[in-house]
Amino acid sequence: MLVLIFAILCFVSIFILFRYFEKWKVDNMQAIVVNYLVASILSFLLYNGDISFSDALKQAWFIPSLIL
Repeated sequence: MLVLIFAILCFVSIFILFRYFEKWKVDNMQAIVVNYLVASILSFLLYNGDISFSDALKQAWFIPSLIL
């Protein structure tokens, strides 16, 4: 239940943030691209396991993720 509440709060905060982007004259596309870059870099830095790109190529989710 706590996770659901946290997810709802995060979802609503995104809409509020995008409203302020219009006020602050921030380009939405640039904000989204920067967000994805920061999230990718943080995920690679904070992940404690082994990262093997050759193993990722063999996973069932790899091709659909490329399509997306």
